[in-house]
Amino acid sequence: MKLSDCSLLVALNISQWTARKYDKNATKEIAIKHGIDSVVGRYNKSLMPFTDMLNNINNASTVLRTAFYTNTLPYTYEGVRLLPSRNYLDFVTLMNGHIANRQLSVDMFLAHYMELVDNAEDNLGPLYNPTDYPTPEAIKEKFSVNLTVSPVPDSAGFYDILTEAIAKERADELVKKHESTAHKAMQECWQRLYAVVSKFPEKLVNETKSLRVDHVHSMIHNAEEMCELLAKLNILNDPNLEAMRLEVQKLLCGYSPEVVSSQDVTKEKIRADAEAIMRKMSAFMGPT
Repeated sequence: MKLSDCSLLVALNISQWTARKYDKNATKEIAIKHGIDSVVGRYNKSLMPFTDMLNNINNASTVLRTAFYTNTLPYTYEGVRLLPSRNYLDFVTLMNGHIANRQLSVDMFLAHYMELVDNAEDNLGPLYNPTDYPTPEAIKEKFSVNLTVSPVPDSAGFYDILTEAIAKERADELVKKHESTAHKAMQECWQRLYAVVSKFPEKLVNETKSLRVDHVHSMIHNAEEMCELLAKLNILNDPNLEAMRLEVQKLLCGYSPEVVSSQDVTKEKIRADAEAIMRKMSAFMGPT
């Protein structure tokens, strides 16, 4: 199966105002005070201290970026990721929700921007410089999200624009690149599944040790989520990955956290099953 038949390329660009500024004069004053050269350090001031509004935007951006990487696979170029075509609608719905949540935080900040600038003048004292602050119109341009989706290049397209000899060589190069990219993407799928499975023997290494129910719940929940996600990320429909995903669901995800945390026999069975699954996975993954 060709990548162009089963996946899309996606990129996410997030921009936002950092509200931090290098203060040359303050840096010089500190250097003079301590009798050192100003190249020793730099004084970067927070332009809007004592407000959580920018932190809220930063946190929302982190959630957005994490969702982007979680639901996609690596591609050849930095910043560009592979999205399985069958996951397109769910992915766009998820991303639009996170983008909208982030925008709520941005709108809140913009609505109070001038008030925050006034507060900054009081808080920064002599370090306040009005030229550090964009105008209300300009500050809006500092916050943006751009999610782009495009098709994966198809090697056949080269034959339409190049001579046959050159096109054949370039097309072969692209095929090899896509094969390498597909292998890398599938290896990440295996690694993600291995990572959640490995938590079971790690946490259950001593089956007589009591475990908090919420820790067990988190462990099982993470495995369930990964199994659901890999059903979408398995772009090449690897039957071995699908079989292993189903085995993890069957053997590790069907337990009550309360039972696991309190019954030693159950802990031992899950630990043994997880270790057996990891050994099977190693045959497909190579060294981990």
